[in-house]
Amino acid sequence: MEPKINTIGERLGDFRKAIGISQTEMSNKANLNRSYVTHIETGKSTPSFDFLVKLMDTYNLSIDWLLTGNGPMTLKECDDDLKTSDDDLIIIRKLNEMPDAPKKIKVRNIINEILDI
Repeated sequence: MEPKINTIGERLGDFRKAIGISQTEMSNKANLNRSYVTHIETGKSTPSFDFLVKLMDTYNLSIDWLLTGNGPMTLKECDDDLKTSDDDLIIIRKLNEMPDAPKKIKVRNIINEILDI
């Protein structure tokens, strides 16, 4: 028999239970909508970029672990300059609101500019 492959929602629920909080407590602390957390845990919704960033910033949750199940559940503490700033969140929100094709072009252009390609 093959092992059960956990979903993002199941991993989110496992994380929440591991730190001993309810969906309401998680939602309040991370400034999230509780029903959205429920929908993600039950597989009715997929997490947005904004949702992922809020979880990472609030709970030090590893996004790699949440999305894939690989690696540790939480990240090591990092320097303040590596944490997501308000400006970073604005950029992520704006990218999240853009249609996919223009978003890919803009992100590719930014990466190429950073790498001087």
